[in-house]
Amino acid sequence: MDTQSIFEFFNKLKDDSLSFLYHGFMSDEFTDKIISLSEKNIEKISDSKSIKHKVAFLIAESFQNIVRHGDTLNKEDTGYTKSGIFVFRILEDAYVISSVNLMINNNIENVEKKLLQINSLDKEQLKALYQEVMENTGMSEKGGAGLGLIEMARKTGNKLEYEFEKVNEKYSNFYLQMKLDPKSTIDDNTLKHSISSIKEFYRIMDQNNTYLTYKGDFTQENVLILLKIIERNLQINKFEHESIKSLIYIILTELLQNISKHAFSVASNKEGIFQIGKYINKYVLSTGNFIENINIRAFKDNLHFLNNMNKEELNKLYFDKIKNGDIDDFGNASLGFVEIAKECDGINYNITEINDFYSFLTISINL
Repeated sequence: MDTQSIFEFFNKLKDDSLSFLYHGFMSDEFTDKIISLSEKNIEKISDSKSIKHKVAFLIAESFQNIVRHGDTLNKEDTGYTKSGIFVFRILEDAYVISSVNLMINNNIENVEKKLLQINSLDKEQLKALYQEVMENTGMSEKGGAGLGLIEMARKTGNKLEYEFEKVNEKYSNFYLQMKLDPKSTIDDNTLKHSISSIKEFYRIMDQNNTYLTYKGDFTQENVLILLKIIERNLQINKFEHESIKSLIYIILTELLQNISKHAFSVASNKEGIFQIGKYINKYVLSTGNFIENINIRAFKDNLHFLNNMNKEELNKLYFDKIKNGDIDDFGNASLGFVEIAKECDGINYNITEINDFYSFLTISINL
């Protein structure tokens, strides 16, 4: 995804105080880290332990819905592979959790029948259905006869949104979305086309082979959680050259820390966007954040300066900065940007003016 596309994606999520989109290898071990990320951001909106517990449950159940219930699409069936997507968004004081996974077409009728039944019941009827299912069928290898879906509806107090999108004669994409809005202040029209939004996000991330997008406040706590999620993903993925793994992590750390330390605060937040993906055998790390217009000229000059240095010159500059203790001067080629420049073939960037006071800076690194 190019630098201009990053800004456009950021705008698609402009009403979200937090957006987390994950499109890649799914495992139960990611659940705790995603829940930690959600809890840090929920605390800014509500001090209700009940809300945090409900959101944690819904995240876990939605994520496990992909891990346990998604069907594997083989290359022999279509010529390509797709993986599921998990999405967590905070809009005002509403929490929207979505998932996409493949489903064998023959299983759709049974799943849709359960969803129609669940959406037709009120709170007490859902409780009775849950008890009935537990008594009559218990827990199966795949998590029970719709118990997870029943609990999703009970926890949110809303209907479950869903759609099946045919991929081929054997498989379909199963889109599932739930909304928890404890104060009911959000206009339902805001989410009127929510399934359509998830379908669009899924298409964009799949086409660009993007496996993680985060848009929100880049506090140190959020940055550390993101780094842990990506570190684990890098450990799971196999690399032709293991050195690229540590290189990705080094540059990623510098990019995220740059937003945390230097982004212009809008509404008291260090708001920005981060994406990581792979395109034509190259890993692409991209960030976007607001920057004060008065800092743009110095920033451009410094990047131009770094992009025109050779590796030997960059290494010397890097060690000189360490020796002199000049490690965090944003207006004069900070150590972080020198570190990035000496490890890659140029720092790509774009600046889009927002108003007379600040602009939007996007940075993209290809490895």
